[in-house]
Amino acid sequence: MIEYQNVSKKINRKTSLKNGSLNINNGDLLVIVGSNDSCKKIIIRLLNRLIEADEGDIWFNHKKITDYTIKDLRSKISYVSTQANLFNNLNIYQNLTISLDKNISGQDKQTIANTLLELIDMDNQCLNMKPHELTYFEQKKISLARAFAINPQVVLLDDSFDEMDKISQIKLHELLVRLKKHFHTTILMTTDDIADALKLASSIVIVNGSKIEQVGTARDISQHPANLFVKQLLENNHIGVSFDLETLLKSELGVNPRYYPKTDMLVRYHVYNFKDLVKDCSNHPDSLFIAETDFGEFLIEPKRVWNFLLKRLSTND
Repeated sequence: MIEYQNVSKKINRKTSLKNGSLNINNGDLLVIVGSNDSCKKIIIRLLNRLIEADEGDIWFNHKKITDYTIKDLRSKISYVSTQANLFNNLNIYQNLTISLDKNISGQDKQTIANTLLELIDMDNQCLNMKPHELTYFEQKKISLARAFAINPQVVLLDDSFDEMDKISQIKLHELLVRLKKHFHTTILMTTDDIADALKLASSIVIVNGSKIEQVGTARDISQHPANLFVKQLLENNHIGVSFDLETLLKSELGVNPRYYPKTDMLVRYHVYNFKDLVKDCSNHPDSLFIAETDFGEFLIEPKRVWNFLLKRLSTND
């Protein structure tokens, strides 16, 4: 759906992106990870033509983005900046519906606004309020929802959550996933937090300066870092690169991702890391227990953990 072909961009005579190539599939939630002086922002701002490439081509729906008018392109690609950027002179209803086609009826606009508020866990009583009457977290939620009002094919998030505290970020991530699922949207977002990217993304792009260092799934990157830069990025954020919990749960331990009824007969345990898993298995060597993970709930047989460890040890030897 989206393809960057050897794209380069200079800003103030300095190379900000050099020969960047990237393929993004329909429905991806792609997270670009890099520092603020990297090319992460350049990549997404090129897509909706906030800035123009100096070299190379960007394709969207099998058509060069330069062959679209700016208006047509941005009717398909929404953009959310770092700040909430609501219109202070307009109420929340007007902010949510400002980008909608003028031919859409008032009743349909009201339905869209109500749907968006429901998706972000806000009451429609706020529709007549002005932005300053909301908390900043609520303003951020409205800003996020507004990007989906036109039912875009793509939403770009330009460090949109990085200024928020961690608890607020987690909630905004949850709302983003909910909106994405409802509208079947492709998402491109930037962040400097590799841990968030590994939890959230279907695809991750690691950038360093003007260069794309690695593109892959969370598993690809955490288990097979392309170079020293990516490996150090993971290590600096205390992310192990030699252990794959998802593979352990789904493949090595005979885990079946079926729903298991909650019962006091099974030990319930949240698996934060491998050491906790091993410790719990050693405490309950003959018991089954439910592991709660980011991948769902799984029934774990402790003896299978030890079989995995023995096999891993003999393989390493």
